[in-house]
Amino acid sequence: MNNKIKSKIYELIETIDDKNILAQVMKDVNFYVDQLDITDELSSGQLKELDLAIAEANDKQTIDWNKFKRELDEWKSR
Repeated sequence: MNNKIKSKIYELIETIDDKNILAQVMKDVNFYVDQLDITDELSSGQLKELDLAIAEANDKQTIDWNKFKRELDEWKSR
């Protein structure tokens, strides 16, 4: 699969003659290549917590932003 995707990218780049467009493509690709996946640095316990938080959010087990701010303010005042 990766080789297919790479081939398509190479083909696309080969069709671009505009120097400015190529420079922008290079800049955009470098941005994504240089990005680290934050989950790579998480422990297995942290990954489990993240999965649980995502599942809760998907199940709409969340509170709205204003309620969160009120609860945070209450906690700070204790």
